[in-house]
Amino acid sequence: MKKTIVSAVLLAAIALTACNADKPAETSAPEQTTTTTTTAATEASSSSESKDTEASEDTEASKDTEASKESKSSAKSEAFDKYKDITDKIKVLVDTKEVGDFAMSADPSGILETAQLSDDPYSVLKYELIDIDKDGTEELFVIGDVEVKVANGSYHDISVLSIFTLDSEGKAVQVTAGWARNRLQFMKDGNFYRSGSGSADTVVIEFQKYNPEKKIVESYECYYTTGERDSDGNYIMYKAKNPGAPSFDGSDENIGPFEEFQIADDIYNFENAISFTDFYGKD
Repeated sequence: MKKTIVSAVLLAAIALTACNADKPAETSAPEQTTTTTTTAATEASSSSESKDTEASEDTEASKDTEASKESKSSAKSEAFDKYKDITDKIKVLVDTKEVGDFAMSADPSGILETAQLSDDPYSVLKYELIDIDKDGTEELFVIGDVEVKVANGSYHDISVLSIFTLDSEGKAVQVTAGWARNRLQFMKDGNFYRSGSGSADTVVIEFQKYNPEKKIVESYECYYTTGERDSDGNYIMYKAKNPGAPSFDGSDENIGPFEEFQIADDIYNFENAISFTDFYGKD
């Protein structure tokens, strides 16, 4: 499955143009001297103004850069404040690489796994706020964005590790979670794609959507293999008649040889996600 992430950087260039005055057709020596002196003074003044303008622009650019840094470093305020209880617990989990009391309110599997396996978990773990059901409450996404080296370069392997929303009392609750062998992808249409396996020859693939009333992510379509092969040696894929409770005993619909769904172009790549480094700062 191809993983793609696109990032864009906007560069601004400012061009300055100068206008030169036409020379007089006839002038006497004194007048020419005066004109030359005046012109030199004008050019000096223009040069000074140009330098002042450039200095001013440099200052403004510097201010913009600092403002951008300050905006990122203060990302945990305002919009993220409603999830402070959860982000505080996540920080402890990542720093200690131990579950602690996080498991009392949520499944920490994916976050803990990423923290334990990464040399720099603060750079590969990220947050983003997305209003999944457009009800005015943004859900907190915790994602893993790991750069994978391959023979011809590298790509970003992005998956959802946890999602939280707020209940009727304003308390953060987990709506779903994912990890390496229970991989969760958020799609551009607002739904989810989950693929998992219990072994090399058993696979479960689910198409899911968020249920805002129950505040959980549920399967609406489920496919799986059991290790059974057809006469050509291919794994047989079944489609569950009840997506929430596949039978795993061959009584669901046999739809032929297993073939993984191609979803690379439909995956949401979290371009606005904030790394833990920016979110928590350097402390």
